[in-house]
Amino acid sequence: MPHSVDRPESIQLEQLDKYHHHNNSPNGVMTAQDSLWPVPMFCGDSQTGIHKRSVYEHNGVAVCSQKRALFIATIVMGILFTMSLIIAYAGPQAECPCAGERPSSLDGDDGESGSYNIIPVATNGEIFPWNSKRLPTFAKPSRYHINMHPNLTTLDVKGQVTIDFQVEKDTYFVILNSKNLTIVDKMVVMTDRKTPRLQVSRLLEYPAGQQLYLEMKEKFRRKTNYTLIMRFTSRLSRELEGFYLSSYTSSDGEKRYLATTHFEPTYARTAFPCFDEPQFKARFKMSIIRDRFHISLFNMPILNTEDAGFYMGTGLLRDDFHESVEMSTYLVAFVVCDYKNIRNETSRGVSVSVYAPPELISQAQFALNTAVKMMDHYEEFFGVDYPLPKQDLIAIPDFGVGAMENWGLITYRETSILYDPNETSSAAHQWVAVVVAHELAHQWFGNLVTMRWWNDLWLNEGFASFLEYFGVDHVMPGWNMMEQFVLDKIQPGLNLDALSSSHPISVSVHDPTEIEAIFDTISYSKGASILYMLEKFLGQETLRSGLNDYLNIHKYSNADTKDLWTVLSKHANHSIQVKAIMDTWTRQMGFPLISISRDGGTITANQSRFLLTSDPFNENNTALELPKSVFNYKWYV
Repeated sequence: MPHSVDRPESIQLEQLDKYHHHNNSPNGVMTAQDSLWPVPMFCGDSQTGIHKRSVYEHNGVAVCSQKRALFIATIVMGILFTMSLIIAYAGPQAECPCAGERPSSLDGDDGESGSYNIIPVATNGEIFPWNSKRLPTFAKPSRYHINMHPNLTTLDVKGQVTIDFQVEKDTYFVILNSKNLTIVDKMVVMTDRKTPRLQVSRLLEYPAGQQLYLEMKEKFRRKTNYTLIMRFTSRLSRELEGFYLSSYTSSDGEKRYLATTHFEPTYARTAFPCFDEPQFKARFKMSIIRDRFHISLFNMPILNTEDAGFYMGTGLLRDDFHESVEMSTYLVAFVVCDYKNIRNETSRGVSVSVYAPPELISQAQFALNTAVKMMDHYEEFFGVDYPLPKQDLIAIPDFGVGAMENWGLITYRETSILYDPNETSSAAHQWVAVVVAHELAHQWFGNLVTMRWWNDLWLNEGFASFLEYFGVDHVMPGWNMMEQFVLDKIQPGLNLDALSSSHPISVSVHDPTEIEAIFDTISYSKGASILYMLEKFLGQETLRSGLNDYLNIHKYSNADTKDLWTVLSKHANHSIQVKAIMDTWTRQMGFPLISISRDGGTITANQSRFLLTSDPFNENNTALELPKSVFNYKWYV
């Protein structure tokens, strides 16, 4: 009988089919026959919640000779090897006609999809039908509702994600990202219709590609809205990435725990199944279950808090948060902690708060004052209002990078946000201001307008690295920040770019390892340096009006380097071909060295690529072969 299916707004989802866990599955995909965990889910941080039990029991032991054991082991290994070959080359093929389809073009990466060099095999032994490191572009998420329930004692996490999406063509399947998640149950319905759940044909996972393949019995229809609901379990990480555990020691020596997130560039998939690429922007709602001794934070303010039962005698609460604006998955953030905060407002009334452990909150005042002034300055300079109702800054004891620009909830290493005027050095004082300015610049360049793919990471980091000095120079004019820019940004960029191992600012990347590698001095410092150069030959007012146009055209969306050059050329009245000039600095590595010599009345100019570690000429005084310029330039003239 057809039944009404509303998109779930809380963790209280109707009972789904029962699934059985495959223990050999790293992502833990389930199949029918096992019971689900009850709702509401567990939480609690009481140490009495940990129960130890023996994993192994002593039973009778069978003994055989060493020869027989070796013979049996050889036979078993031979059988396993033969079976693996059969699975890889003669395994069951995908039933749907679109299986194995690859995207013909992926925006922002010159059409390169980055296919696997091996036959991808799912955890159940089937061929994984999608042979690309990137997600297909025909499925577009529009809204997520994430329900999360972390246990800070056992480190267990139970969650549910509801994803509204639409497909741009008829297809039997969608691909999502997932890593180290156990999928407990899944359900697909048509979002706006009173129809029964749609039949899922199979759910495959490919851990090496961090992907899930969801195939249906009947096709997803073009321009139709669907809702995918997945329940999952995981563990709080200790690797300073994804959803992970951190801790600090209170003034009375007690160790206290908090759960926090770091999703850039590709770690949102370790917290919940998602379309984990920057081009797939969507709105996010969040619900977090916690105990009464903690608070929870999200990108947006709390909408309401309700009782959620008890666990081990501790009362539980569920915080529901307002829905976010459209943003990329790597900008989602949430924290469960017992911090204190101080608060102020910008001139437009945006709430700005700094959160820190209770014993350290007195050191947060400088960061708060700087953040309020910086937000007012950026709004005035860019001509674009900050779009969220609040901006939180929070100190995290264990943090792998200096800070992370999560929209509305910026996370910082403690040394990058806390300032004690009685103990902190002048250099550390300036560092706090620079990092605060950097992350707030990202709220416009990176968050409001996001690079389409990671090959244009410099559009995020180059802008923030340039604007951090520009912003602090306005707020703290006595520090002469733009004079320091040459030493702090331009020189490090030149030093790395003078190596033969350098890379272009815009560089092709396909997978998480390659993406991580470009978070370096080239993207940050060289990216900032070419913007500094651009400002000098365009003029600050032309740059300013161009950036205002760029932000307004592409807000809540994505852009690439070409989009930036197009807007700036327009504001230069096309008298300067910005793209032709700047592509030579972004699309190829290195920089030229011009040498001028004079012999009597003859002046000779030579151009070569500057290399710090090797002689550009060999013993025969002929130029060494360098990577070919994408513009067919010759380094040596």
